[in-house]
Amino acid sequence: MFLAAVFILWPQTARPANWAVARGWINGLDEWTALMHLAAFAAVLIPTIIASILERRPLASYGLAWRQTFRANFWEGTAWGLGAIAWQVGILRVTHCLSFQFSALTALASFAFAGRWALTMLAVALFEECLKRGYLQALSSRTLGFWSAALVLGSVFGMEKLLDPAYRNPIAFVSVILYALLMCLTLKLTGDLWFAIGFHCAIEWSTVFVFGIGTPIIPHPQGTLLKAVFQGQTWITGGHNGLMASILTPVWIVLVWIALRLRFRQTALNWSLTFLACGLGEAGGLFTTARSRYCCQKAALKKKGN
Repeated sequence: MFLAAVFILWPQTARPANWAVARGWINGLDEWTALMHLAAFAAVLIPTIIASILERRPLASYGLAWRQTFRANFWEGTAWGLGAIAWQVGILRVTHCLSFQFSALTALASFAFAGRWALTMLAVALFEECLKRGYLQALSSRTLGFWSAALVLGSVFGMEKLLDPAYRNPIAFVSVILYALLMCLTLKLTGDLWFAIGFHCAIEWSTVFVFGIGTPIIPHPQGTLLKAVFQGQTWITGGHNGLMASILTPVWIVLVWIALRLRFRQTALNWSLTFLACGLGEAGGLFTTARSRYCCQKAALKKKGN
């Protein structure tokens, strides 16, 4: 029902974008991609809000904690995403599997394209994370359990990716499923989707704008800071299939998984120690109060006996 509502609403929410394209107001691929994904996000958000009202649950229960919008989790996720893609590109550069050509953009044009691509990738991240890890994940978790639901949904959406020839590659397919599980881990650890949205946005933005590497939805990006030239084996670089088809992608996903577990385990440990200290302090206070009352009652009884 949820997916049916999304597919029915999508053409309606996309009308403003199509209207703007028809009048020539939208020229660049980045602008068109941003508008279409914002329309898709609206098509996901509307049924989610309706479900929230019908089920009498807050939107935060579906990962959409609006009070956390663009706050700490989003920016931390952005930093982790930039670090992950920088690691992968750095390995490819050091092993001479990748070289770069500088673009002819002026400083002002570079800033303009950086902002445009950032808005585009934010729209992509909002749509994909809310569709795949929002209401559907919450609903499936009630019957299957969190991780079983994550695996099922990751596999289903991974199969959907096979419609794109770029993902008809064993490494790319495995990477898509592992990436879905990683984003579910961030949902589990942080309690909302904003870390995943920031991470997703940073990965896409740095891949396309900073390094000029094509993706399945933007195979030939324009207005990029650098232009990547692959020189190594396809299974290492990903080649024309994009970085998802690189063997380094599942490697960094596993490394980020371990690092996130350690980072949030430390946070959980700190909170546990804080709660333990507060609990011990409260228990000590109650014990002191009870002891004082006992002493007072004992003194009163002794005085009454005399």
